[in-house]
Formats: sequence, structure tokens, C-alpha cells
Amino acid sequence: MTVTNILTLSVVLALATSCGGLPDSKTSATNTRNSDAETAKKAVSLATPLVTTSGAVSTTEISVATGTAVATDTLVTKGSSAGTATATAIPAGSVATATISSVSTAVSTISTGTATGATSSSTPPWTFSNKGLYGGSISKILVHPKSPNLLFASNGRDFFESSDRGATWAATGFPPPNSRLIAIDPVDPKVLYSTSSKSTDGGMTWISYKLDGASWLSALEIFFSPNNPQTLYAKNHQTIYKSTDGGLNWATISFGALNVSNVNVVDTGLNLVVDPQNDETLYASTQTGVFKTVDGGGSWKLIKSSFDSYVQPIALNPATSQLYIASWDATSPSLARSIDGGATWKTTPAISVLLYQIYFGGTASHTLYGYGIDASDPSLTTSAVEPKTKLYLSTDDGVSWQALTEIQHYATSSWEAPSLAFDPQDAKRLYLGAEDRAVLTSSDGGFNWVTSNQGITAADLDTLVPVPGESGHLLVSGLSGVFRSIDSGASWTFLDLPFKAIGTKEFKYHPAVNSTVFVSGGGVSLKTVDGGLTWSTIERSVIGIAPGTPPTLYALLPDGLGKSENGGASFTPFLTSIIGTTGLKDFGDIVAIQPGAPNTLYVRAGGWENLDQANPFYDAFGEIVAVTDNNNSAQQTSVCREEMRPGSGSWACGPLAVSISNSNSLYFTNVLRGLYFTLLSSLKLNRSIDGGQSWQSTTGAKYNGQESGLSADTIYLGPPFVIDPQTSSTLYLTAGDSYLLPFDHLARSLDSGASWDLLKVGRPIVDFVIDASDSKSIYVLSTNGVYHTISGGN
Repeated sequence: MTVTNILTLSVVLALATSCGGLPDSKTSATNTRNSDAETAKKAVSLATPLVTTSGAVSTTEISVATGTAVATDTLVTKGSSAGTATATAIPAGSVATATISSVSTAVSTISTGTATGATSSSTPPWTFSNKGLYGGSISKILVHPKSPNLLFASNGRDFFESSDRGATWAATGFPPPNSRLIAIDPVDPKVLYSTSSKSTDGGMTWISYKLDGASWLSALEIFFSPNNPQTLYAKNHQTIYKSTDGGLNWATISFGALNVSNVNVVDTGLNLVVDPQNDETLYASTQTGVFKTVDGGGSWKLIKSSFDSYVQPIALNPATSQLYIASWDATSPSLARSIDGGATWKTTPAISVLLYQIYFGGTASHTLYGYGIDASDPSLTTSAVEPKTKLYLSTDDGVSWQALTEIQHYATSSWEAPSLAFDPQDAKRLYLGAEDRAVLTSSDGGFNWVTSNQGITAADLDTLVPVPGESGHLLVSGLSGVFRSIDSGASWTFLDLPFKAIGTKEFKYHPAVNSTVFVSGGGVSLKTVDGGLTWSTIERSVIGIAPGTPPTLYALLPDGLGKSENGGASFTPFLTSIIGTTGLKDFGDIVAIQPGAPNTLYVRAGGWENLDQANPFYDAFGEIVAVTDNNNSAQQTSVCREEMRPGSGSWACGPLAVSISNSNSLYFTNVLRGLYFTLLSSLKLNRSIDGGQSWQSTTGAKYNGQESGLSADTIYLGPPFVIDPQTSSTLYLTAGDSYLLPFDHLARSLDSGASWDLLKVGRPIVDFVIDASDSKSIYVLSTNGVYHTISGGN
């Protein structure tokens, strides 16, 4: 067949009689071009119907135009067009021809025949997107000293690379498990160092460090020799290490006669700097004081006693080799400076900042940056106040300091200092690893900052909700804040909400209250009634919403639960105590609301009390209580009570859900959100079909899925617990084959929990929701993006 832009796919299958039948297409296909492994598989599946007799030879010719095709069985599609490749049983040696949509050219070997042309693999049941879900906590940011356009960032789980000075980022390589990026080779940007291993190919493969011949997993910082690229130093909180072969093998540096008991680093850690002019000169700051070695760690000398009982931040100006050490004396912080390698010191007393970290960048000999808190901060005298950590600037060797308040919103409040990197060719250009927005960039020396996180998908997403009444509209929250999608999760827009003022984020909505969602925490809430376009503030933490005009809101008050029927303008006390045994009982949450006249609230409460007088330990207990809102009169009925005594007892009251399609259908399970899991064989499911008036308990659930090696005794179930919005007998939980690993399956029951199958997602599941208007449209939230299926996950 010789037609312009027409390719011929010829499949010749020679079946040896001794084989006893058709060869396995999935194992006999050999891929000879990238991305074409499915070519052989699909070609065989199309040719298979033509083989009628063992040992016969059949040929299938399929004429196709140039392009790319997607095949599912015998259906081939491109965009919205589709064609069907048909092949019927014919005598051996005959030829069948079918014209379909286009495919790309490739060559794959099949058994003893050759296929020319390619089809792609079948459309996967799940599609993934994290476009716009940018942000996260970046623990390390690095600028290559020879190529300032090249940046690397790490969040302790993933690595990201930028080749345009932080304008855009992309995930790079395959990070080693339980590791984070801490250094980049100053000469070769493809040589990377993590806390546990070294890569020479940009992070694609990794070689574990060896310490005295054994694997070693504890480096926190790595320092390069200025003169010998094979000599490296590393440190963790307690030990200094040295490598002379480029970081593959390491040895412990001993303090010699100054043993660990004298050089107190066991409890309080140490800080280390390497002289940029002399790779044998190191300075170590410990609780005892500052030590110096001039022979690469062979011997040490105490050059300055400690200011106080803490490990002082130490820094060395790379442009001048001047040494700085800061005091942690909260009553009178100070800074000492040495210009002669620690022989003499000049102390600046009573500086205005208690410094946790000192940074240098650029060539200005008297300019340094610090991270810490103001010396007058009330947190230094009372633990009731959270410290306000900031980045500071000094242009006079640390005598005076200026707070760069523009980044206070992003600064972490932990004692660990953020990562700060400097452009080697522009002293005014700074990069800050932020707690929530990933990377911040300043072009004026730190006075003004902009977010530079496009492509950094490390937002640590935690909650996903649909916008009621707006199909395909979603909200996601995570470490960076709240994102909004209006295209079924294909792309996302960050909503710049004041969550630093609110604290922990929590969504509340009701499927029957269109376009309305609350985000609560820290005693206040934000409310949107237009699907997230605009937001207003309510000075209460809203934990429940019920349909109505206007909707009824329930919120936490200082003395219990409050109720509002004016959109949150005011709340009146509604519920001040929970029925049950004596002891401290805390309102946990409204886990579900059953709308009606009146509304029924399902409230989780719990606390601690001594249930066993012979046991000196207090016992945890919790209960779910049905609270009927009858004209502001709260009538209570205990639905479930759980107790956990040390060494005995079990949790029984897990997630409770009310069916959207039938509000009289309710379930709760023995799987607690975020805390506990259960084997499928141990699943206890409680169901009510009369609005909670009576309950029936079901146990002994069966597994009827197809995954080999799994059974009801090997599958673990976990939250969240979701009822299909259109069919109240269809239930979902998360599932996995190990409780030690994140669950990456959805467990589905089509018969009210009697039997279950599994839907594989393949990534850790954080949350999931089902579209109220289409039960086959399921959204699954992972830590770095959203998976979506329109086929029910099949």
C-alpha cells in the first residue's frame, strides 16, 4: 500500500504448533522505540480474532493516516473523532483491512513478526492535575555559584529545579526516600547532595553515603572545600564528618582530647562553618563555646567560651573571612566579631535582636542578615505568647538591625531558621524558602518580596470540597491556603485569604445550600456565597450549616454551641452540655446534619475520665449524640459511645454520614478520621433507614474484587467515609494493603457494606469527594494534586 501520508500496520503472527496456541501478547512484544510498548500489545489484540487454527498464520493490515491515536480494545479515537477497527475470523493466510484514525510511526517487534505504526495505550481511568496548586514549605533553596539562573529547592519530599532565576519551577529527578536536598556541587550542577545520598545525574539516581562502611542517613548540612573538590565536610546536630572522595565515604571527626562530655553537643547540637580561604580551617560552635581546627579536624582548640548555656549561631563572611557569633541571652543579646580567626573578639552588647541564624551574601563586607525575634518580644518572658520571628538586616557589622517586616506573614515561628540564598552576581537578589508559599524573591535586598512558586507543587494539600450546586467547581486547602477550580480540577487559582490570622483551616458546607462554603478556624470563619469569588468574615467558628432561607448556622461559643438564623450576624446559645457520663466533655465537631423539620445534628463530643477506679490512668471516651433542633430546644439522644482504656477497649464510633439522596439513610463505622483504621473483615457498619430512630449493625464484610493476593483479612480501610450522592446503598472508604503506608485505593460497596471491591488510584489519598450530579465523577486529593475520573474509577 503506497499512498501519501498513509502508513500500513502489518502484523504477522507465526504460531508454532509446539506452542499449543497463541503466544502471550503482553510478554512476547519487544519495544524498539520509546513510548511504544503498547504498540505491540494493541497490534496483537487486533490480530488475535483472525487466528482460527493453532499453527496458522494470519496477517492484518490497518491503513492509518499520520498522527496519534488512542485505542481502547478495538476502538480508536483522536479528539472527538472515532473509528472502529474490525477484524473477523477468516481463513488462514487471508488479509483483513480497516481504516481508522491516525497513529504515529514506530517499530515494535511482536513474536516472529513486525508491526509498523503505533497506537497509544488505553485511556486511563484517572487523570491528574496540579496546575496552579503551587506552594508549600521549602526547607532548602540553593543557587548555583557559577550559574545564577539555576536554582534548586527541596521540601523534604520532592526536589524542584528552576533555570530562570525562580520564575518557573519543575519537579526534578527521583528523591531518595526520607531525604531532602541540602547541597549542590559548586562546579557541576548535576551533582546533588541530600541528607542521605549523592546524585551525579541531576537527581535521577542516587548513591547512599557510607560511614565507616555502613549506610548513613543523618547529614543536615554539607560544606565544600574551596580548593579541593573531593574534600567535603558535613554535620548533624551532634557530629562532624569528613569525606575525601567527593562525598561517597565519610569518617567521623573527633574532638580529640576535648571529648563529647567537654564539648557539649549531645543535647544542644552544634553549628559549623568552613573558612572559604583555607579548607583545613573549620569553626564549630557548641554549648561549651567556639572551637577551631587548622588541620581539617585533626586537632581542636577552644577560642571563645560560650556566652551562655546555648549553642550560639556562628557565621563567616565569605568575602572577608570575618567570624561572627551571637548570644542567646534573652535579657541582653549580643554579637561578637573576630577579624583574626578568633584570636581576638570585639563584642557589641545589647543588640536589638535575639538571633537564631546569621546569613551572608554578596560582596558587601559589613552587610549581614539575621533571623530571630526582637529583644523586646513578650514571648521571651512568657510562653503564652507566640514569638514573632522575622528576617533582619544590618549594614554596620551587626551593631544595629532593621526588621524586614514585609515577610513576617510568611516567616516560620519554629526555632529552625528558614533557608536564605543569594544571587552570586546580584547582591540585592535574595531567595527565601517560605513556610507556605514555597519561594519568595526579593530584588532590593529584602525590603520587598514576591512569590516565585510557579511549578512548585508541594502545597501539602489536606482538604477537598465541592462547591454545592456548581458541578466541576472545587475548593482545596493546604499549607499554602485555599485554591479554587472551575474546570473539574484541570487548573487552580490561589485565593489570597488571610489564613495566617485564622489558623487551622476547616471547610463546612451543605449540599443543598448552593454556592455557600465556610472556612473556619482560630475562632472565626470566612464565608462565600458565590463559590469562592468573594469572602466575608464571621466572628465565630462555624461548624455546621443546614438548609433554609437563610441557612441555619451552628458555631462554637465560649460555653457551648450557638445558632444563627440571620446569616451569622449573631448567634444565640443553643447547646451547653452533652448527655452521657460525668467528666470533662468537649465539643469536637458537628459530623453531619440531617435536614428536616426539625434539623437533627450529629455532634461528636469526648473527653477523659477515670472509668476504672482500680486503674490510675484516665480513659479516653467519645460519643456521637443526635441533637434535635426543635424551636431552639435541643433534644439529645446518644447514638454511639466509645471507650479506650489503657491496654483494652476499642473505638466504635467512626465517621457518620447522611445520604444526600435519602436523608433517612444514615451510616457510621468503626473507622476514625485520621486516627484509626480497620481490616475489612473487622469492619463494623451501623445503618439506619428511618432517620436514626433505629440502627442495625453489620459485620463480616466480604471482598469481591479482582486484585490477586488480597482478601478481607489483608485489606485495611480508613477514612473518609462517603455515601454516593445518588444511591444511598453505595459506600466508599479509602483502602490499602498495609496500615504502615498511605492508602492508595478507594474501597467501594454497592450493597450497603455487605461486600466491597477496590478502585486503584495509585497515589496516597488525602481526601475525596463525589460529584452530586454525577456519581461517576470522583475527585481524589493527594498531597500534591487532584485525580479525577468520569468512569467511577473503573
